[in-house]
Amino acid sequence: MRRSAAIRMRASSCSSSGRRLVDPQPGRGARVHGVDDDELRGIGDMAQASGLSVSALRFYDRAGLLIPAVVDPATGYRRYSADQLASARLLAGMRQVGLPLAEIAAVLEQRCDVAAATSVLDAHVRRLEDRLDDARRELRRLRSLLDSEQGEPSRWPDESVSVDVDARALARALDAIRFAVADASREPRLNGALIECESSAVRIVATDRYRLTACEVVAFQRAGTRMSVVAPAGFLDDARALLDHDGDATIDLDRGRIAITAAAAHVSADCMVDAFPDYRQILRRHAGGSRFVVDAQDLRAHVSSVTARPFYRESDGVRTTVITLRAHSDGTFEVTANQPETETDVILDRSFLLEAIDACAAERITLEIAGPLAPVALRRPDDEQFVSLLMPVRP
Repeated sequence: MRRSAAIRMRASSCSSSGRRLVDPQPGRGARVHGVDDDELRGIGDMAQASGLSVSALRFYDRAGLLIPAVVDPATGYRRYSADQLASARLLAGMRQVGLPLAEIAAVLEQRCDVAAATSVLDAHVRRLEDRLDDARRELRRLRSLLDSEQGEPSRWPDESVSVDVDARALARALDAIRFAVADASREPRLNGALIECESSAVRIVATDRYRLTACEVVAFQRAGTRMSVVAPAGFLDDARALLDHDGDATIDLDRGRIAITAAAAHVSADCMVDAFPDYRQILRRHAGGSRFVVDAQDLRAHVSSVTARPFYRESDGVRTTVITLRAHSDGTFEVTANQPETETDVILDRSFLLEAIDACAAERITLEIAGPLAPVALRRPDDEQFVSLLMPVRP
């Protein structure tokens, strides 16, 4: 069947004045009034100039998104005008990043309103970032599975685990990691802490992607072998309120729930279902760097007294202040408000550093500085299992 001549409107374009230009309605036949034949190009030329394949151009014609200026009524041959090239190139780019058809249409329709068109693209970027985060979490889980298979026989996971720990030691661990738990309004998936129960230790880890803190508590196994869960922040706070006493506390993990019993009091909660970041991989990547053992109160006083520089964190829209740590070759370091001057200077969020110093709850702190792109680590000299990492601020 021969394709009939169509009365069509080209995809909208904008003049330099911002007004939308629309073709005059064509009469019957193969021409659109006001378009010179010398300005028209065939579908192959349009494909080459725009980056869209011939089949894609045909598809977008049928979808009504890029209708040729002229369609020959006898042959159905499509011809395009030069001012359709901008729309075709926009289409090619949006197709490349997987923008849904309805949103492609919205961008083309609103292209003269740059803010409206950009908002559609920004929403798609956020979806892509969420999918990338999901993919990264799954890949971290797969790497953990690969790591766990090395040298260990496969077995069915425990359905429940129960361990006893010293109540005050557990309280100190919860105090140490609490500042690194993500805010629910910004990172709801990280608004909790990973709790790993093993035969001789309980490991607790928290991160908000800017900070990561991990510590261990000696444990005495009562039942089960190994299990890990993510406990919500509210549960951590409720549990902490039970632990200001001498004696033991019991941690029970059972089918997606966690409970802590201490001094005849009991709290429990459903565990979070979101996968927790692979903290082991993050710790393995930490290079260490120059080490400085410092008095915690002196360090805090010095960081507090420096006039910090204002900084806007674009990732979450937070306004904060930053300072620079500078390690010297003579084994000393300084805290300064100045911009970085050497290749090893590292910028930190001052409030994060102050919170990390307080969370260490130690008289002396080992500070590790490894350069501008590596996390700064704070450790307790008498506790090898404790570490607090602060991600650097990129200028």
